[in-house]
Amino acid sequence: MILWAIAVVCDYCSPMIGFGCPFLGASKSSDWTIEGGHLAERNQLFRDGRARRNILVTGATIAENAHWEVRSWSGS
Repeated sequence: MILWAIAVVCDYCSPMIGFGCPFLGASKSSDWTIEGGHLAERNQLFRDGRARRNILVTGATIAENAHWEVRSWSGS
């Protein structure tokens, strides 16, 4: 738990010190070149990954049941 707490503190404090790295220094956000298209593509890949995971989990859940009915999934 202590290591996780240190990681969270580092994650939240890094932007305040410019993502400083020993022996390399800090970076300025003006040095970063991030295009809107790239950001949109990354977001799309994240959403696609979540959708694939949901499909796999649903399939695995259904496969575990030897016999299932639609009634049992709707809570009726």
